[in-house]
Amino acid sequence: MVSDNGEEAKIVRYSGSTEKQIIQWDEQGHPLYSNRQFFKYLCENGNLDICLADNGANAVVVVSAVGKFRFRYTGNQPEESFYPYGITTDSQNRILIADKIKDNIHLVHQDGHLLGLIDNYDLQSPRCVCVDSKGNLFVAEQYTRKVKKIQYYQ
Repeated sequence: MVSDNGEEAKIVRYSGSTEKQIIQWDEQGHPLYSNRQFFKYLCENGNLDICLADNGANAVVVVSAVGKFRFRYTGNQPEESFYPYGITTDSQNRILIADKIKDNIHLVHQDGHLLGLIDNYDLQSPRCVCVDSKGNLFVAEQYTRKVKKIQYYQ
C-alpha cells in the first residue's frame, strides 16, 4: 500500500482484521518499495516469499516470509527499461512477470536470475498473469481484452 500523501509504501500482512506484519525497510533502513503512485502487484510463492512488481521503480522486489530482503530483479538488459506489471509464481516457485511495454513475460528463478523470456506468442500489452494447477500460464492483454493460454515450460 502507498500512503495517501505518497511518502510511504509498505506491505502489511493481516490475519483476519489483525495486523501481523509490516514490510517496508531493508536491513540498512532504506525503503524496499517506491513511494510513487504507480501500480504495484504482488504474489506469494510456495516458500512464502513475497514478490512485488513495483512499476514505479521498474523492478520486482522479493522478500522472505519474515520480511528480509532477498533480491531486486530489474530485467534482463541493464541498458533497457523494465516495466513490470502482473506477477505470479508457479508450482516450482519460479516468478513470471508481465512486461506490458515490451510485450513479453520474464520467467525468473526463485533466487532472482532470468531463466528466459516468453515472447513468441504475439502478446500485446500483457497486464495480468496467473498459472493454474496444471502449469498453464494465462495472460490477460490490456487493450485487446484477450486472455491467452500458454504452455510455457516443460
